[in-house]
Amino acid sequence: MLSASVAFTAATLSLAGTWSESGKAFYLRGESELVNRQCTAENGCSLHHMWFGGGWEGYDFTRLRVFVDGETVPSIDGRFYMIHGMGYLDDNGPWSAGSLFGKTGQPSGIFNTFTIPFTKSIRITAEPYLTLTTTTSTPERFWYIFRGKEFTSSGAPYQTQMIAGVPVLPPKNPAAGQKVPKLVLIKNENITTAVHANTTLFDVKNNAGGVFLVTVSSESTNLAFLEGQVRGKAATDAEKTVFSSGTEDYFLGTYYFNRGTYENSVAGLTHMSKNESIKSFTAYRLHDVDEITFQDSYMMEWRCGEPGFGGAQPCTSVFTYSWVYLLV
Repeated sequence: MLSASVAFTAATLSLAGTWSESGKAFYLRGESELVNRQCTAENGCSLHHMWFGGGWEGYDFTRLRVFVDGETVPSIDGRFYMIHGMGYLDDNGPWSAGSLFGKTGQPSGIFNTFTIPFTKSIRITAEPYLTLTTTTSTPERFWYIFRGKEFTSSGAPYQTQMIAGVPVLPPKNPAAGQKVPKLVLIKNENITTAVHANTTLFDVKNNAGGVFLVTVSSESTNLAFLEGQVRGKAATDAEKTVFSSGTEDYFLGTYYFNRGTYENSVAGLTHMSKNESIKSFTAYRLHDVDEITFQDSYMMEWRCGEPGFGGAQPCTSVFTYSWVYLLV
């Protein structure tokens, strides 16, 4: 494990330094600690880069956990592939969602530049799994890189960095009041949704914030399940807001994703199968530029099919990962 600090100063943003930790041919043995870093900078710290190598059976099921500021339950806990917009073991690459995340190799070379702010500490672990629920005690050879920033109040004044409509950097900023930004992952894993029933993507109470990224992976026996709309509602709204006329529309696709897979900096379809027995897809939608912000409480949901469009069957193997920045 290596650690380095490099001085960095920008015209309108003063930083104490850039930190970096990495592991080469590191062996995962059960849940293994990769990073345990304290933040002593007076205006907080952030993680802004992750990269992972390695390859073994069940690599896509490996669980990454991020504990922020002394958490005992991680605010981020998810499968390697779903964290990076992939719901199935599609061993394709390279592709990317711009600079935010992607896959450069096979089966690994997965990366992201998600900004995770913290003010006291950050602890990151990884644990290999053979299936969604079955761990393995076999040591697995692994490579990783993490990089972030430390913010100081000396030097030039801060220019607040907004992500998804939320002031995220610096994490402790007097100009933003006492609220501290936090990135959380809210998920459903391997659930079944009845025809025309809604899957709640997230339901945030008593916090302002903004949606950063939504990934949905599901399958059914009839493509009509893709008629389902995505909706949202604030606590003060009389009615739900309709974000799409169908599932594929929310992810910027058309006609049941008739052109196959695609990846770009706004949305992507990383998996699509239309075989005779099972129709399945995985798609992601970024809201870092196309913002969905809220002042107090907010929920989003995805429906399995839509009334008035016949043929829909239950949605099975449903996984949803919603990344939300909160001010806590």
